[in-house]
Formats: sequence, structure tokens, C-alpha cells
Amino acid sequence: MTSAEYRSIPQHVAKKNLAEYIATAKLNFPFEGVSWSENSWDITLFSPRRGQGKKRCVIHFYTRTVDDRHATAIPLHTEFLDFAKALFSETMRIKMLASPYRLLYGLQFLEKALIDQSIEPCITNLTNNVLDRLVTLAEEHFNKPWDVVSTVKRIVDVIEDKRLSIEPLSWVNPISFGDPPRNDRTSQTHDKTIKLPSIQAICELGSIHHNSTAINDKVTTSYVALSMLAPSRSCEVLSLPLNCVTFGESRDGPVMGIAWHPAKGGQPLTKYATSDESEKLTLDAIAYLTKLGEQARTAAKWYRDNPGQLYLPKPLEHLRNQPITMREASRIVGRELDIPACNARRYGLTPTNTFTRDPSRVWRQIGSLTPLYSFQGLEKWVLSLLPTSFPLLDKKTNLHWDEALFVLPRNCLRNDVELLHNVPDTYDTTAFNNQMGGFTSNSIFKRNEKYDRTGNPYKITTHQFRHLLDTLAESKFLSQELIAFWSGRKSPAQNEWYNHLPQEAYIEAYVKLGEEGPELDVYGPLVDKAVAMARNNAISYEDAMKIELGSIQATEHGLCRHHFSLTPCPKDKNCSQCGEFAFVKGDKKSRKSAEVQLAIFKNAVSQCQKGVDDNLPGATRWLSFNQEKLNRWQLIVDIHNDDSISDKTLISLPPPQHSQSKTSLAMQAEKLNTRTPATLHEDEAKSDGKLLDDLDFF
Repeated sequence: MTSAEYRSIPQHVAKKNLAEYIATAKLNFPFEGVSWSENSWDITLFSPRRGQGKKRCVIHFYTRTVDDRHATAIPLHTEFLDFAKALFSETMRIKMLASPYRLLYGLQFLEKALIDQSIEPCITNLTNNVLDRLVTLAEEHFNKPWDVVSTVKRIVDVIEDKRLSIEPLSWVNPISFGDPPRNDRTSQTHDKTIKLPSIQAICELGSIHHNSTAINDKVTTSYVALSMLAPSRSCEVLSLPLNCVTFGESRDGPVMGIAWHPAKGGQPLTKYATSDESEKLTLDAIAYLTKLGEQARTAAKWYRDNPGQLYLPKPLEHLRNQPITMREASRIVGRELDIPACNARRYGLTPTNTFTRDPSRVWRQIGSLTPLYSFQGLEKWVLSLLPTSFPLLDKKTNLHWDEALFVLPRNCLRNDVELLHNVPDTYDTTAFNNQMGGFTSNSIFKRNEKYDRTGNPYKITTHQFRHLLDTLAESKFLSQELIAFWSGRKSPAQNEWYNHLPQEAYIEAYVKLGEEGPELDVYGPLVDKAVAMARNNAISYEDAMKIELGSIQATEHGLCRHHFSLTPCPKDKNCSQCGEFAFVKGDKKSRKSAEVQLAIFKNAVSQCQKGVDDNLPGATRWLSFNQEKLNRWQLIVDIHNDDSISDKTLISLPPPQHSQSKTSLAMQAEKLNTRTPATLHEDEAKSDGKLLDDLDFF
């Protein structure tokens, strides 16, 4: 239904439509084990994400706080609650959203906007004015208001489609798109190269891997070793099975690889080691993680086969459902040291007010009384640590906890508490981001005193390893299809987002690598020059093009083909007017620079035109000067916007109207200055003024 067809409807009709929509949602309720009447829905099992570890996904239908940054424990208004549940339920059933919390935030702000306008918070009362108020709230309380408001727009589309409001909602999102926050940046700047990790930080991780004996350091660097084998997503690494290692045959003998299941639609593949060193490092990391988590996986297998029962090591199986000593409790959970008596309640251990003198259970001295604690309390505490998704770790590959490489003892990423070898645990991306400098004051770099030039500990994100390896592959000029396959992507078109190779690197590779280099598309007069050179010198077009390209230098605006070892730049700070200027179509830096320059000269031309209109002296010359520069930058921007020219094409521009260099200009100016007015005829004086114009003096 279009907005033109949607007219105001009576309140009772809107209420009837709302009741039917809620009834349909209840009938098609998709969440098993969840009650509609509850205001907190645990939907972890509905659509578990790979690598989410033991995180739960719980949706609380609560109102927002006064500052709008957190939810309260107060349910949404009665008039709004069932609509919110119905829309959330139907949206998740149909679209299977990977991030359902944004939808919840949109509903919460929609309710708040209604209340702030002193309107009964029933969705049938929603108006365009209320939506405008919501935009103001989002701008006041969110750094990225587009995220919330765009979600509200999708909610509004459903309201219009189901005719749930009495007023037609001819409303569009007024906030322009902003880049969403990503987990592969260690800085808030938007420079794309920030997605690449510091190479020195990578080297420091290697040093820590070989020198540190701390378990949390070794686990973190083992994760890094697996991430550096091939371009990988964190969830792919964290969902590797124990038996992931495989071997293939090559001309030089067997080569090690890892069986891989890409996360975003790519086909299963084997990612092979690219060197002997990489193979050894990967095998060492897998062996370390396998051994460290052996007892934890044994316990996980028990819990999978015996739900609801505490795992007991074989020497302690006789203690099931019996009161236990503190030392026995410590051995059950796999602690090397005894649990301090003051920490008993942290483990669910409650005193039974009974004691034992059994010599096999008394550890201080024979005959002393040793207190006994509740077995059921410890059992309840350990079982509570297993998430609702247990025993399945990865739904996509049907991987269970006892089969996973990254199921490890509890507390293995902490250095301030004892490991619990018999309590299985798993970890998500956030845990390893924190280990490498995220939201923690105890990162692997700080623990090992590895600081950058500013004196701060290094920082790396889990996704930066993927960016680094992709860029290295691009630097070797592998085919886009091979890079996409190696990275586990569905389409080679996605490679672009992970390629941070400077634009000049492609040109230098074309010039220096010969047949091994990449193909280079060239557009513009440079093609004609290369063709003419090839014809006149009886050489191939490729050889002629390599000669014409010369020495490539990156500039603020694009690329410069001038050989600076021969002469200084003859067109300093005047790139657009230079015949040796070129740029790569689609390069973001070049495009942004051209757009900035275009805006500058548009303003200059506008001001000069005003001067001409006011008959100011010299305004005409300045108008001509700025208009020519404006035309050149407009040409560059137009080429960047031309869809008929493919990205990564090297662009050369037609010769400028005035190609005079500043060196020659200085010589001509000196020549003019040596002549006296007495020697000049009137027509010569006029021609000198024209000469200065032609020399690009203004």
C-alpha cells in the first residue's frame, strides 16, 4: 500500500488491526522454551552465532533510563508491551536477525518518544511529530543515531503495512548514514590503514609466545598463530574442531593444512600452511591447546552424556551425593591448590555442620576434625556455568563442546585465579580482543611490558590479522579469485574491503615485475603516447607504457610520473595542471582530495565573478585562472564518478591549456623585467600582458 492510498483510519479500526497482528504473532511464536507473558526472553537457542562462546542472548522488554543509555527493570507500558513483543517476534521469525538488540532499542525509543509527547503509548497513536521527537532523542544520546533511527524506520514500515496507526506516516529517516563502529579498528579515526595491525606488535607477540610461560599468554598467542595461518574470522578460529589438521600432497612432499568452515556462506575448504615455519607454529599451537583442554573436554563429554550430574574424576567417583571436604571439592573442580575456606560460598559450598576423622580424607593431622560441605551445592554451581546452548558449540557444523579445540579450563585467560581443569569453558571474540588491548587494563602487551613509541601498550584487534594477510596476498598480486578462496569468501568483489595496498604499488609492480606483474588498465592521452612510442621505436606497447610511467610517486592528489632524480618538480603544488599527473580511478584518497579542491575553486570562481560584476581591477584575469583549475578538478571528479571506467584504472588527463613550468615562467618574467617602458611600443605592452596570462602567471 502506497502512502497516497493510506488515509487516516478510525481509532477502533487501528485497534482491531493491532489486535489481529498480536494474535498472529502469538500463533506463530518462534521461540521454544520462552513464555510470551514473561518480559525477559532468552532466545540464545533460536539463532546461535558462531564463536559466541557462553554468551546468552536475552531480550528484556524494559523501558529506557532517564539518560536513555541503559534499560531499567521496569517493563514497557502495558499499552505498548504486546505490540513490542509481536513486532520483535514476527521480525525475528521472518528475518532471523543476527543482531536483535537494535530492534529492541528502536522499540524502546519509540515508546519513550510517545511518552515524551504526553501521548498514551499505544502504537495506534503514533504520528509524524512523535517520530521527529524520536530523532531528537537519538541525536542527543547516541554517537551513531543513524543506527537507531534506521531501525525505527523499518518498524514504521511494518506499522504502515499493517495499518496500525490512525495517521498516515509519510516519514523518512532524516539522518544521513554514518559508518557503523567496527571491531577491526584500534583508533576512532577513519583512515583505512588503521585496520592493519602494527608489524612491531606482531613481532612482540611472537617474542611473548616463545618466552612467556603464563597460561593466558600462551593461549592468546596460540590463538594468534591460528589466525595468522590464513585470513580468518575470529568465530571460524574459535569453532575449530580438535581433529582440524589435515595433510595434502605437493611437489615438495606433504603439506599441512586445516579443515575450515567459513562463516559467511563460503564453501568448506582446507587452508594450507604457506611455509615450514607457519606449519610448525600452527601445529605447536594446536598441540598446546589440545593438551591444556584435555581434562575440560573429558568433563564436557560427561555433561553431554549425563546432564544434570556433576563430573567426578575416577578416584573421586565414590563421593557422589556425599558430603565432601574442601580438599575433595578442590580436586573435583580440578584446582591444584585447595579452595580457601573463606571462598567456599563462591563455589556453592555450604557447611553441613558435620565433620570427618577418616584418615584418607583428613589432610592436616591424623585424628583432627575436618568440616564437610554440601555436594549438591558444588554440583549446582558447576552446572550453572554451562550455557543454555550446551552441549552444542557451533550449530552450523554440529560441533559439540567436547570436540572443540577452544574448549579449555575455566579461568585460563586470567592470571589472578586458579585454573579449574575439570570445569569446561569456552571463549568469544571479545575475550581475545581484551587480551590484546581492548577494554581491559591487563592486556598481554601490558603484562609483558611491550610498549609503542608513545609509551602505551600495543593494541591489536582479532580482525586485523585478516586485513593484514589479505593485504599481503594483494601485494603478491595473486588473482582475486584465489584470494577470495583462501579467505573463504563467496565473491571476489568482497576482497576490496580488505585490501590496503597503496595505489602506487600496483603501478610499480606493473613496471618492475614483468610477466609476473598485474595487468594494468590505462585511460587517457597516456595510451596514445605509449602507442606512438611503441610504433616509433619498434617495441611492444607494454614496454612503451613502462617507460612512460617512469618513477611513480604518491602525492596528496594522486600519482606523479615525474623522475625527481633528474629535475625538481616543475609544477609544485599544481598537480592538476601538470601533464605528468595521474590517478587511479576509485582511489578514495584521490577522490576525496579532488572533491575538496573542486569545492575550493568553485568558491574562488564565485568570488571572482562577483569581482568582475563589480568591475574590480584584475578580476577578469583571476576569473580565467581559477576557472581553468576548476575545469580540471571537475574533470577528475567526473572520471571518478564515471561507471563506464572500471576501478583501479590508471587515468591520465589531456594536456592543460597552459603547460608552462614555473622554471620557464621565471625566465620569461626576468626577460620582461629587463625591458624598459621606453623601449616598448603600445602593441608590445599589450602582448606582454597576454604573455603573462599565457604563462599561467595568475
